Amino acid sequence: MFAGAAHAGTITVTLPFDRFDSTATTDCSLREAVQTANTNATFAGCNSFGLLGDDTIVFDPSLTTVTISQTVSGGNNDNVDGDLDVFVGNVSGTLTIRGPITVQVQGILDRAVDVHPDASGNNASFRLEDVEITGGDVRSWVTNDNLSYSNPQLECVHGGGAVRVISGVQATLDGVALRQNAAGYAGGGLCAQENTNVAIVNSQLISNAVGLSGTQQVDYALGGGGVWSGGALALTNTSVLTNRVVLSNGFSLADFGFAGGGGVGVITGSLSVFGGVIADNVVTQTQVGEHEAHGGGALFIRLGSPKSSVLLRGVTIRENRLVGGKVSAGAGAAIFSGADVQIGGTTIVRNTANTVQLVSGGGLAIGWPGTFSGYTPPFVTLSNADVLSNSAEVNAVSVSGQITPVILGAGAFFGEGVVFNVSDANVNGNVGRYVGSSVTNTIGVGGGLSALHNGSITNTQFLANQLRNFRFVGGVGAHLKGTANVVRMGAGDNIGSSSLVTGAGSLGGGIYVDSGAVVTLSDSLFSSNVVTGQRHSSALFGFAAGGGLGVDGTLFITDTIVTSNTARSGGGFAGAGLVHAKRITVTNNVATDPDWTDEFAQGGAWANSGTVFVEDSLIASNVVSRPQHSGQGGAIVNYAGTFHVLSSTIRDNGVFAQSFASGGGAVMTGGAMWLTNTQVLSNTSQASSGPAYMGGINVGGGAALYATDSEIAFNEARGDNNSGGGGIGIN
Repeated sequence: MFAGAAHAGTITVTLPFDRFDSTATTDCSLREAVQTANTNATFAGCNSFGLLGDDTIVFDPSLTTVTISQTVSGGNNDNVDGDLDVFVGNVSGTLTIRGPITVQVQGILDRAVDVHPDASGNNASFRLEDVEITGGDVRSWVTNDNLSYSNPQLECVHGGGAVRVISGVQATLDGVALRQNAAGYAGGGLCAQENTNVAIVNSQLISNAVGLSGTQQVDYALGGGGVWSGGALALTNTSVLTNRVVLSNGFSLADFGFAGGGGVGVITGSLSVFGGVIADNVVTQTQVGEHEAHGGGALFIRLGSPKSSVLLRGVTIRENRLVGGKVSAGAGAAIFSGADVQIGGTTIVRNTANTVQLVSGGGLAIGWPGTFSGYTPPFVTLSNADVLSNSAEVNAVSVSGQITPVILGAGAFFGEGVVFNVSDANVNGNVGRYVGSSVTNTIGVGGGLSALHNGSITNTQFLANQLRNFRFVGGVGAHLKGTANVVRMGAGDNIGSSSLVTGAGSLGGGIYVDSGAVVTLSDSLFSSNVVTGQRHSSALFGFAAGGGLGVDGTLFITDTIVTSNTARSGGGFAGAGLVHAKRITVTNNVATDPDWTDEFAQGGAWANSGTVFVEDSLIASNVVSRPQHSGQGGAIVNYAGTFHVLSSTIRDNGVFAQSFASGGGAVMTGGAMWLTNTQVLSNTSQASSGPAYMGGINVGGGAALYATDSEIAFNEARGDNNSGGGGIGIN
């Protein structure tokens, strides 16, 4: 007999303890109530108010807690002992378990609830309302339930410490708390298999755990301290707090194995999160072998997800952590899938990753640092979002093989092939550090954002990000390596500091346009960014430093202000790339070097060894400040490239040094400069205790200067008796 949807029964639980007794005629345990609903027949003392079919289990008002404590013996899907085996569908009907009640698993190694489709395989619907479940533990559970475990995570073997949802079931948890449950592989609180649909509403997933120990090896992702899903998962106004995923005691992961999702993990499914908080979750990896990696301190989506959606709206992702291992990604969220990703109105704040070799995305990581077969990169929209005060650290203390400690995006990372659209966002206060010792070949790029592919950035601020103690620092605000369109970007107060070793370099306090990138930038502001501690080595990195912008690729820049930035070379701009600039204002930038006394500071506004075209622009009031040594190129230093200036003004720039000063307007140590319809006015070269040369332009090193319809006037050189040349000097 099939139960119709119109039929409904209410079954009342009256016993606080666990019982399965077909001979009983009075009282009703929770297990017996489930049996009554499964079979559509009265069992023990469980009487139904109404027709059995689509049933609701409620609890006597005198009950606050019920236990599940029947030790497993025999089959595990018969509801006799172990977890509660719930069957829903056209045969058994739907089932709702409604509190208020706390369900405690006591004295057995099993979960609380295992939800299956019934024999019909259709209309399998289950609801859990106003229920707290605690004490479930399937870390050491031995399966005897006749399921096929071709993929242990999709099937949730050793998964779902409190609740497991079997393929074909639609489950809703409303007002539910899953607290202090544990699983071995996946889903410390809840694990849902492939082809499920799970909605968690107004609920709490708190202090659940996933972890295996010993010498086992897993070929698939392991994680989801709070919840793990292989199907469609939706969280609404739900708190996912203080869950953890732990690998310990020799546990090893195979190729591309990941421990992921301290709070939430999704594999081959889709994810929607509306509101709520995912906070204080942690993924720990104690091994540092060839493939030990982990990701998503809060949220993790594994490679292989179908082309479905990932949607985050109004979510707070805060203070989650990734600890240990060789490689880590996304201490807040890590998304490795072909699913298109939409993140809006979301805050990703104070998440932390600390690992040995590579961190991609201290707060958010979408995609991989490399490419390989079978991976389809997503399209990402990040809008009205805040990526704030996240931290990424690499800590290698010795060289193993060719290890290179790297950080790609202390705040956010978009990997190879990922197309991104960032708008109305704040990417502020993120910090990347090398905190180890002895390893000198370290790299940190993208203190705020590192993007390896194509996209756009609009109306977005990159403020007060930092990269510290790397051999090479690039793009403290943002690092772009693909083709990008950037409009109304603000980059300010970003600080990059490379290590004080020979060959170290920093390039781009506000933004670094990497080699091969093509960036169009307009209507933007770069202010008060600083790169320090670097030493020039053209053989390794081009040259340092570019307090505002570093360009080794191609940059088209218009209607932008670059002001009050600081570096040793090129207070405003530096690089070996191609720059087309129109209607830009470059003012009050400073080239200085307090860390070294044996080298020049140079290029208050610009240090170039590539090709630059500047048109209809103002380069003014930039300075080289070297009170303890030498300086040159108050506005521009041109090393070996070409510099074209058309219909622009270079004025009121200066070199203020101690022992030697040269080129208050510009210095050319090589290459060529073209001035067309341009004014070079009132620039100063001044040395306090040595010679000063060429208040205007100093041409040396076999360089060439071509001036047409231009004015070079009122420039001044002030120094000792060997000083001279207010306008142009050639040597």
